[in-house]
Amino acid sequence: GLLLLVAKDDRKLRIEVGYGLEGAVPDLYAKRIISEIISPKFKQGDFYGGLDAGLNSLIGLVDGEALPAPSSAESSGMGIMDMLPILLFGGLVTGLFLRSMFGTFFGSALNGGLIGTVIWLLGVALGVVLVPQLSAAQAKGDKDDYNRMLDWGLRWVVFLGLPSAMALMVFAQPLVATVFHHGAFTANDVTQTARALAAAGTGLLGMVAIKVLAPGFYAKDDVKTPALIGIGVLGFVQVLNVFFVPRFGQAGLALSIGVGALVNAAWLLVGLLRSGAYKPLPGWGLFLLQVIAATALVAVLLLVAAFQLDWLAMQQSIVLRLATMAGVLLASAGVFFGGCWAGGLSLRGMVKH
Repeated sequence: GLLLLVAKDDRKLRIEVGYGLEGAVPDLYAKRIISEIISPKFKQGDFYGGLDAGLNSLIGLVDGEALPAPSSAESSGMGIMDMLPILLFGGLVTGLFLRSMFGTFFGSALNGGLIGTVIWLLGVALGVVLVPQLSAAQAKGDKDDYNRMLDWGLRWVVFLGLPSAMALMVFAQPLVATVFHHGAFTANDVTQTARALAAAGTGLLGMVAIKVLAPGFYAKDDVKTPALIGIGVLGFVQVLNVFFVPRFGQAGLALSIGVGALVNAAWLLVGLLRSGAYKPLPGWGLFLLQVIAATALVAVLLLVAAFQLDWLAMQQSIVLRLATMAGVLLASAGVFFGGCWAGGLSLRGMVKH
């Protein structure tokens, strides 16, 4: 069920969503109903009107109706999907500066929190966009719209996840050197940490894909299947640890988790395909070719930058290393989006689609 709590004297509002309706009324939509529908009427002294409008909006979501587009998005012309590349690049560069300014402990804490937030936005943004749309399509019995939205989400997974995973795997050492190679953090520490980061990169695509595939089950009120798959994958990861950790140390642990994420995502995808809930739309072959080609171009650039530049020797000049990293990242973004554009893949077209 749903519970709308109002503390008039304390000027506080809250919407509690019960089990089974999380897909229809996600937190993002609940907050929008409070801020855009109920609160404006409360500020005018129309408490009955605010409650009535808010409850009608909640009932509409449960029935599969969509909320109006946010006014802020209409005025700015930029949604969260448009901002993902900016957030990724800006979060990393800002984190590098924080790490250099505040030192080993505090800088790492600030950087970890910032990059964690960016990763949350990258992974969860897709789920936040898809869950209400998938639930609405399921409630209306519109299988075509459900399939189209799921297909759209998976294309974004590939578009964002593939180049990001590649960058972590081939450019791990420069990234770790720029962020951590200061003070007592030695060159050997950089090498060991880079190995773990590169190993973790193997599962990045799977981690992002789970954020899209699992909602495909939740929209059908199927929480059990993803949970059982997760339990099975957890056991599989423990088996992998037995083989990988003794041989590769901390990198083996990261590799086990990465492989587990890929298996989890593949298992979820097979489940949706076998149930007939998802059928890939035409154009996947060309789309994969476009993204892989653009990613390959970036890989060449990053490999050249990783091996031709001495990132460890730049320890004596923080400004030089930061400027070099910023330049490489900007060039990589330009090459990737330029490669996609040259191959006929439009970012704006994907957002509109």
